[in-house]
Amino acid sequence: MHNDLVWVTDDLGPSRQATLDRLGGKGTALAEMAQDLDLPVPPAFVLTTDVCREYMQSGWPDGLNDRVREAMEELGSRFDRRFGDPGRPMLVALFCNPNQGDIFFDAGDDGHRPQRGHQP
Repeated sequence: MHNDLVWVTDDLGPSRQATLDRLGGKGTALAEMAQDLDLPVPPAFVLTTDVCREYMQSGWPDGLNDRVREAMEELGSRFDRRFGDPGRPMLVALFCNPNQGDIFFDAGDDGHRPQRGHQP
């Protein structure tokens, strides 16, 4: 896959509409906050709308696991953290909206999550 993953700091091209078509609304908003508004957006990558379309039509694209794994390793190197490492955990937020409503959840394991019934 060549058009599967974009970092929010990558050159997004000549037009906002092209970026929206490629990254969707959330991805475009993140990129604009990072690039145009110079807000402190943490390093992030976006799976493109092409990936979403392929997933919706025929399932998880071949080779995407490797690309996401590579991107997660790059992300971890930027923070000196590693996903799943209990000593230096990297926690990530995941967003999704494949025409089924917004989905948001945190992923990672820092070993300090409240147990059921625990009040912070």
